[in-house]
Amino acid sequence: MKKGAIFDMDGTLFDTERLYAQSWAVTAETFGQVHNPDFPFAIAGSSGEEMTEIIHRYYPDVDPHLFEESNSSMKTGFSGPISLDRRGKC
Repeated sequence: MKKGAIFDMDGTLFDTERLYAQSWAVTAETFGQVHNPDFPFAIAGSSGEEMTEIIHRYYPDVDPHLFEESNSSMKTGFSGPISLDRRGKC
């Protein structure tokens, strides 16, 4: 009998959306913008030109490519232990 497991790390084991939302808030502040709390929900799951358009819609005064690049660099800097609450959420 074959044995195996499939894991979906994005939401099944770890709720990473909170971390992504925090990274977008810090990115907005870094660019001198007031963080819009609706932005992380709008940009979730987007990429490429769609992401660029969403960034421009919420933060028209910034270069959307630099904004996304800055956020991507920040996300790769997440390291160290992950704190979990009693439900196993980040």
